[in-house]
Amino acid sequence: MSQDSLSDTGVMRILGAPTTPVAPTKIEPPPKTQTCPRCDSSVPDSALVCSSCQCYLGGIPNFMQELGCPTQR
Repeated sequence: MSQDSLSDTGVMRILGAPTTPVAPTKIEPPPKTQTCPRCDSSVPDSALVCSSCQCYLGGIPNFMQELGCPTQR
């Protein structure tokens, strides 16, 4: 009497589990946030306007920096 070796795939078939590998789910990092200087709420880093108080969060345009206006960030 010979013993046949049983592979992992064979065991999975006997148990009724799927034999095709399942692709792992991609976990994305949480979005980066910034704090609104006016109301201290947390807003996405890509936002130009605070959703709570409508404060402008974007950068100062180049022509205004050349005039000597202070930068906001």
